[in-house]
Amino acid sequence: KAYTIGIAAFRDAAVWGDGMVKVVEKNGRVAFERVLPTEVFIDEVEALLGSPRQMHHVRFVDRRKLAAAFPDFADTILNKDEASKLTELGARGNVSDMVLVRESWHLRSGPEATDGKHVVTVDEYAICKMEEWEHDFFPFARWKWATRPLGFWSQGIPERLQGKQIEINRLLWT
Repeated sequence: KAYTIGIAAFRDAAVWGDGMVKVVEKNGRVAFERVLPTEVFIDEVEALLGSPRQMHHVRFVDRRKLAAAFPDFADTILNKDEASKLTELGARGNVSDMVLVRESWHLRSGPEATDGKHVVTVDEYAICKMEEWEHDFFPFARWKWATRPLGFWSQGIPERLQGKQIEINRLLWT
């Protein structure tokens, strides 16, 4: 599904400025997941020149899929009494049983450094053992529509056309 996901990410870049595809391993194979730029968080000051050292992917995941992905923590994830503190989407009136998951990366400070980290958390619970992140990049392929001179995020078509649309609206109004 790489082409289908790639087309969706390209469209996301046109609309929001950035289209992102997360490259993951599933069942021993390379897999791709579409990621909305609204699900990715970085420190804007740290990324002023475009290269953040930390990144966080925050999204809602089905409770049962999450338990299957992290079997060592399945009891905590599935037991609503123990996991009552977990941020639940279902508690807001939805029929789905979703939990807010944060996946975080910290890049190494140098080629020989061992301070690169990766962890998955739900509220205050780490649902996997914090592991070393040995790469000098995040696991995302990213399309930029129009790069800004400063900062990490790009500019999409609607934002680029905003000034022209305002002028058209003024002309139509008069």
